[in-house]
Amino acid sequence: MVNSQDFAVVFVILTLFLATFSFTASNEGCYEPSTVGASISFDDIKNIDDWKTMMPLLDEYDVKATFYIDNYDHLDEDEIDFLLELQSTGHEIGAHGMSHQDYGIHLENGGTDMTYWLEEVEPGVRMMENDGFVITSFAYPRGVKSPSIDNVLLENFTALRGVNGYFEQTEPWLAECSDRAVYNARTLAKDSDNYGMIKYNMRSMSDDHQAMIFYGHGIGEGEKDVTLETLEELFIQAQKHDLDWITISEI
Repeated sequence: MVNSQDFAVVFVILTLFLATFSFTASNEGCYEPSTVGASISFDDIKNIDDWKTMMPLLDEYDVKATFYIDNYDHLDEDEIDFLLELQSTGHEIGAHGMSHQDYGIHLENGGTDMTYWLEEVEPGVRMMENDGFVITSFAYPRGVKSPSIDNVLLENFTALRGVNGYFEQTEPWLAECSDRAVYNARTLAKDSDNYGMIKYNMRSMSDDHQAMIFYGHGIGEGEKDVTLETLEELFIQAQKHDLDWITISEI
């Protein structure tokens, strides 16, 4: 009879096997391997106060993160100054939609790829650039995307981030190739089962040209939150295995 510990080991091995197969198949003919390192990003301006509380921890472990900003026109002057300070110290500020509307809902409401860019993405990007931000990446609200919208947005961004789904020409959360610059990411939500997998892969990353990509929202005990204790565990693990922290656009 297989006990739970044996089952967990088998699950991890099978997951890694399938992931390796996917990487090999999707990266055939890759011209530019990904930068080796770990990339962490945080979404949504409603979490901006939480981001302020975790900055000492990021500074302590020299973590450079990417912060994805939705509803930019709702920020006050102090919040904009905080984000500009993050950018000046090496963090990346990215776009996350003018109203945080996901792409799928936009299509359901009669929109197109081009109107998604013109109505949901472009206005916020221009406002941020006018205030001094350098915007080179975009994270899809709720991770909803397709190859066709990728093609439209890649005319304006150097990197795009979705979430867990596997789509045509999209790199998985252990990315090996940066040719397309379209990536998925693993959630750090506290009720997810991703921590063991992330830590396991940190031990095995070396010269494989893999960029490990994960994301969070706020800090605390909410459904989508990650705790400071969990973040520090991940930072310690990355430090132990000499992993550099890279932004989404650096992958």
